[in-house]
Amino acid sequence: MLAYRQAVADWYAKRFNVRLDPEQEVLTLIGSKEGTAHIPLAFVNPGDVVLVPDPGYPVYAAGTWFAGGDVHWMPLRRENGFLPDLDAIPAEVARRAITPEEARRAKLLFISYPNNPTSAVVEGDFFARVVAFARRRGILVCHDAMYSELKFDGFEPPSLLEVEGAREVGVEFHSLSKTYSMTGWRLGFCVGNRAAVAGLGAVKTNVDSGVFQAVQIAGIAALTGPQDLAEQYRRTYQERRAQAARVGGGRPQGHLLRLGAGPGGSRLAELRHAAHGGGGRRRDPRRGVRPLGRRLLPDRPHGGAGPAGRSHGAPQRTPVVSANPPPRGGSDTIFLENVRFFGHHGVTKAQQTLGAWFA
Repeated sequence: MLAYRQAVADWYAKRFNVRLDPEQEVLTLIGSKEGTAHIPLAFVNPGDVVLVPDPGYPVYAAGTWFAGGDVHWMPLRRENGFLPDLDAIPAEVARRAITPEEARRAKLLFISYPNNPTSAVVEGDFFARVVAFARRRGILVCHDAMYSELKFDGFEPPSLLEVEGAREVGVEFHSLSKTYSMTGWRLGFCVGNRAAVAGLGAVKTNVDSGVFQAVQIAGIAALTGPQDLAEQYRRTYQERRAQAARVGGGRPQGHLLRLGAGPGGSRLAELRHAAHGGGGRRRDPRRGVRPLGRRLLPDRPHGGAGPAGRSHGAPQRTPVVSANPPPRGGSDTIFLENVRFFGHHGVTKAQQTLGAWFA
């Protein structure tokens, strides 16, 4: 619905002072998760490299592997403020392709601030460095900004698109799940670079039929109506943050709480990378991942994923299952469930109830 995309553009103008063309720079998503999962299918060829933060949302890596790409892990370490060290990315990974032999290079760079799961926040100067890096290397920046409205202590998380030149090299993903507690409704959007938005839209045209219009109408009401409910949710989260701070959970300015910061908690990324020699492209098939063909997928696409796998994710309860070659009985179902789990969060209960009524 153009009306929904217009509401997104109006919200962006009010929140970030960024003007967007709703017809060419805004794309409706079935939640931001499916957008981040599908964008590698639009731009990553087998053998291409995608730069993924570690720890980070596992779907960034899963979408890359579905597209046949390779993941280069970018460590997020405490001493660096949980920011990726762009200068540490090997030149052979990040350089712009000049010859066919050099075509194996980075195509996408995933970042997310306020960060999941570290809760780190950034100012505009970090995004300016990212944009400069992407312009030099010919890389598309994919900023997962779904936590931008979980903000505390007067801090206003910036948008990547506020930076001059960002629209030439980047897109931003948002979800109504966190801001408006519309998790089960499955509604989000991707905004920014026109070619990137069109590329992701071409993939979606072939894999889904869009968002139920009633859900989009609800999204319009959320984006354009009174924002007191969203503020109420923030106050609730801030109260929970205060409770967590009393037991050592830290006082982040964005996201929810700093995972692993309390007594006995893991020391976040530095422990993960110390245990695995500093990251790079190494993967650990023993840590909560399951083989899917020649790709490895985390058991649950929440928390953090990376070479160590387990430090930031949910408890690993799912047994390791090989979907290729298939086991006896139910192999197709296992394979499709793996694909579906990493592509979206399912169908709203209201829609399922309506389907059951008609059935």
